Amino acid sequence: MPNREQVPHKDTTDFLTEVEPDTHGKVIYHNDLRSFPQTLTNILKKGWLVIIFLVVIYLILRSSIFMTESGHVYVYENMLTGQIKVYDSSGIHFKIPFSPVTRYKQVWTVNFGNRFTGKQILEKGPIQLRFADSYTANIPVIFRYKLPRNQNYIIRIHREFSSFYNLIDSLLIPISRSVTVMTATQYTGEEFFLGGLNTFRMQLLDQLQYGIYETERRQFDVEQRDLIAPGPQEQSTPPKITRLKLWKTVPIKGKDGEIKRMDDILDNYGIEVIQVDLGVPVPEQELERRLADRKRL
Repeated sequence: MPNREQVPHKDTTDFLTEVEPDTHGKVIYHNDLRSFPQTLTNILKKGWLVIIFLVVIYLILRSSIFMTESGHVYVYENMLTGQIKVYDSSGIHFKIPFSPVTRYKQVWTVNFGNRFTGKQILEKGPIQLRFADSYTANIPVIFRYKLPRNQNYIIRIHREFSSFYNLIDSLLIPISRSVTVMTATQYTGEEFFLGGLNTFRMQLLDQLQYGIYETERRQFDVEQRDLIAPGPQEQSTPPKITRLKLWKTVPIKGKDGEIKRMDDILDNYGIEVIQVDLGVPVPEQELERRLADRKRL
């Protein structure tokens, strides 16, 4: 029987040995990717207390520091002792965590009807005036107020009004409107528009600075011209003059000749009026016609 040539067989172990390292690396890589979320979850589970602790520390530190700016007054209430401190200059200050700090602006403008925008303006509509002869007019007015630097006054303001905008809505706006309306009853419509505007402004400033006038109603004899009939000037009849008894509000003077005043509400809080400006008043239609006829005469 002829001898068969034996063909050497390739050792399969060598093949496995050659490819095994590469396959093993891939398996390890895939296993690492699959285990990464689990590893991250384990880290978070172990460190969540640390994260919460750091967040709490941040919040406490943030609520323990407050900054003050110039042009404002800050009222800080200590929640542990009940002590109130006032800061009116710029700086960095420490406080009991989560204790309230209320900010007040030192100067504030109350605006009635003027079309001017700004951060220190709380805008309202024009004030309607009713004069002694029952005519009416709308007038824009600007009042500028300044808070005191005295800490006792600031603490009193804070205890009674608790916030700056409550002070504006509850005190400054009502008293500005009230004084303006009451002072207008001391004038007739014609007196107001024919030379009385500047005196009216000075009376507003005087009353807000030193106290509202004590007033009484008195009767006066007033001459009133009827309206001129429309038509050519030479054909129009002369206006008829009528004498009327008119009730007006007048300030009461004492024996020394000085005007008597009521309690100064603003002075009780140390608030100062530093400016009063009037816009252009707009009379009602009938009063405007009378003023036009008066000018023609």
